[in-house]
Amino acid sequence: MDEPQIDNLRAKNAAAREKSDQKPEVAPRRARVEPPTGSCDQVKKKLPELRAKGLKKVVCRPAESNQAQARAADPIGGIPEGFPAWCADGYDRWEYTRYDACSWQIVTLQWVWTDTGELAGTLDLAVWHHILTAQNEGVVGYDIAYYAFNPRDDWDPETQLRPELNCTGRCTPASKIGPWTTPQLYAWTHLNTTFESTVPIPGRGPLTFDGGLVQKVGEDEMDWILFEPAVWPPVVRCDDGMLKGYPTTQGCVIREFRPVMVYKHSVWPELVEHVAWSQSLGSPGAPGDAPLQRMYSDADALENNATACADAPNPRPAGMQCDEYPMARTYQGAYTCGCDDWTWRLVPDWQNENAGIQYATFVRENRLLDGDAFNVDPRMNE
Repeated sequence: MDEPQIDNLRAKNAAAREKSDQKPEVAPRRARVEPPTGSCDQVKKKLPELRAKGLKKVVCRPAESNQAQARAADPIGGIPEGFPAWCADGYDRWEYTRYDACSWQIVTLQWVWTDTGELAGTLDLAVWHHILTAQNEGVVGYDIAYYAFNPRDDWDPETQLRPELNCTGRCTPASKIGPWTTPQLYAWTHLNTTFESTVPIPGRGPLTFDGGLVQKVGEDEMDWILFEPAVWPPVVRCDDGMLKGYPTTQGCVIREFRPVMVYKHSVWPELVEHVAWSQSLGSPGAPGDAPLQRMYSDADALENNATACADAPNPRPAGMQCDEYPMARTYQGAYTCGCDDWTWRLVPDWQNENAGIQYATFVRENRLLDGDAFNVDPRMNE
């Protein structure tokens, strides 16, 4: 299913991670309320109907799975091929970066006899989910991988599973259904697909995803969802032509993730000392503090610079420039914020100019649109 596109997104994700030393974050938890339709409680209500169809036993998902397995130091089966190593931290939750999100869980399948409702056998699955995006691709990938292990008693190795993935928002198609597969013991099964953004030009919009594995019941292909991520995945935002300076590009990001721009003291000592000092006085933008927001307006950026640097020597000393914090191209700048939470300092011109180049690269690589939030980390020890 769409393997070339998935491979392309994986390559771009890996390249983006190599450029960034920012760690993945835990997505805000949005737990599901309704149980999947393949829960054992719901399936057992249909046993007479299923028995009438000639089925001797059917599979379902119990309310409690073998959760203890998931708390082992090493995930059962290891990490699926193509998934980042940090995905291992995403048990029963979503971990995410700017361009991808991961979640995994251990689920137990039960087979019950249709004539008595009693347990026939069980099988554990490690099920992993990976959502992939790229800053210059209007495509979102979704990869499901599962690992079957710990079979017990009279489970059914001929049970057939398939992925069913749905996209809500401006995307096409609205849903995709994968091929039927049977669980392969102690081996990974990968099922992946892609969705294309259809946001207007220019425009932006949120995309939400939902999916899980569906089980085939009988020859008439009556089916129901057995399991899906325990919590809703983070929202993806796609845009077309909205990134300043790149009007012909599309791109998608994990909307809730707030990127951090890093300034290192070993590279720009005076500038980093200024930013750290400003943040210590209460200026916004420090990691974990109120963020800064990118601003497109060139006119307001000039006003921010003029307001912040009004008391700086003019003309400037040779080789020096006035550095303002928060930066002029943010809504927290000295003019646009309408506040006093800003500072200025003279720094070497080469530091100020190169920091500006880094900012331009940072907002492009993180696809920060007008109003998007980010933080600044002045690392005094690096």
